[in-house]
Amino acid sequence: MTTLGTYTPQSPEWYEARRWRIGASEVSVILGMSPWQETSADLMARKLAGTHLDITPAMMRGHLLEPAVLAWGVEKHGLAYDPALSAATYASTEHDWALANPDAITTDATLVEAKTTHNRNTEDGWGRAGTAAIPLAYACQVEWACGVIGLERWTLLVLAGGLNGRPTLDFAAYRGTHNPTRYARMVAAAARWHDQLIAEREAAA
Repeated sequence: MTTLGTYTPQSPEWYEARRWRIGASEVSVILGMSPWQETSADLMARKLAGTHLDITPAMMRGHLLEPAVLAWGVEKHGLAYDPALSAATYASTEHDWALANPDAITTDATLVEAKTTHNRNTEDGWGRAGTAAIPLAYACQVEWACGVIGLERWTLLVLAGGLNGRPTLDFAAYRGTHNPTRYARMVAAAARWHDQLIAEREAAA
């Protein structure tokens, strides 16, 4: 992997590093596995136009609560984060257009992503805590980030709140290992999309 730099999230430099690359949170959109409204065509149009997603209440919630979720990983699971590695933006050495912005990387080289969600119901793709059973969009994200950065393990920390007969608000941790075969298939599909992105950029120049 290549370290592109350390950027303030949502800064002009952060957006510029991402514009012509594919980030870990974008892969599920390209592969048609995202539960959110943006499509791969929407994503391409946005990159070509240089515009950004509007900040939704869910995105704002996740941004504000991320430090608390990461702190829970320290308190409950003894995770130790590497500040420099956690703050960097990375690109794949083999595919410069493949990008990752991890929420954190531990001192023992584990990718950590922090999420908030309204529930952890099985119909939304959540399995038992402690397993690798997470929704497809998040599975794409951790697989991509591990492949780009060169990490073998991932941990997903989740703060979930919902109404399941009574109000609930709880933390859970999920863990898994990088699957190089799955990552290679993702790269192949993403490469075709990226080729189209660059072709349309050149055609418009």
